[in-house]
Amino acid sequence: MGFDRKVKRTRMCQAPASSSSAASGDDAGGESVEERQRRAERERRFWGNAPPGLLSIVMAFLPIHLLMQLQLPPLTWQHAARKQHHLAISAADEDQRSFWQRATIDLVKEWATYLRQLTTITLQYPLCFPCWCFDVFVAVIEGHIADRRAANLCGGTLQTIAIEGGVRLTGTARQSVARTHPPLPAPLDPPLTLDALTIIAGLTGDHEVLAYRGWRMPSLAIVRQEGWLPGSLGKLISSSRSLQCVDGSFRDEGWARVFERIPATPAGQQGGPLAQLESIGTIVVEGSVRRASSSFR
Repeated sequence: MGFDRKVKRTRMCQAPASSSSAASGDDAGGESVEERQRRAERERRFWGNAPPGLLSIVMAFLPIHLLMQLQLPPLTWQHAARKQHHLAISAADEDQRSFWQRATIDLVKEWATYLRQLTTITLQYPLCFPCWCFDVFVAVIEGHIADRRAANLCGGTLQTIAIEGGVRLTGTARQSVARTHPPLPAPLDPPLTLDALTIIAGLTGDHEVLAYRGWRMPSLAIVRQEGWLPGSLGKLISSSRSLQCVDGSFRDEGWARVFERIPATPAGQQGGPLAQLESIGTIVVEGSVRRASSSFR
């Protein structure tokens, strides 16, 4: 695949475990693990027996992990899933964390085929585990796009891919974390096109493997990342014709590698793939850094 370098752990792993601004996995709301499990079971029973009229109103707002666990008739579930616009794969509470850690990739791919109106997907991983359930994250994205392609649906709906860290777990919650370095599904052939995708945010060096999924992203405008190699970043953005902002910190030759895969505008012509580019992050110059911002038109 061309990518096998080992990425150093982020400094956040040395942060103290008592920050009040981060989510805690074993004492949220003062509930014990057993109390949260009982509450989750009551919620599942309630929604499983709710009147159809009520279900049709609120299903679009139910967290997808809860919706997936309801014992609904297949057609009812599929209809509800097609109303979902936002998906969070989160480690913030025990119920969600356990659900995503147990889900098989085959089931995830099947669920993803019904998320035809998905606009945003977010991975919220535990502190120090940036690849937690990363296989699920990738499978949902690719399953969603593959189904739209199979159904001959024009364009796309997925606009934002975001990865967020800092979910702080302590005690038994941290010990229960699993699926921290999962193998990814094989890349699809032919590669997928994410027509509507404009933003990818929160990438770290641990997620550099995304560059080798073969995704085509013609509308990609903003890439927020740190820790990637220039060649990998260049491969990720090479299909975009709408770039506005690309984060990174490289020397000038590094930035040249980032953009070398994007075709140059022929002499005498205006526009081109980089016509909308406004900023490229940081240029490292002889031990100092300089923030770059330019029109590039």
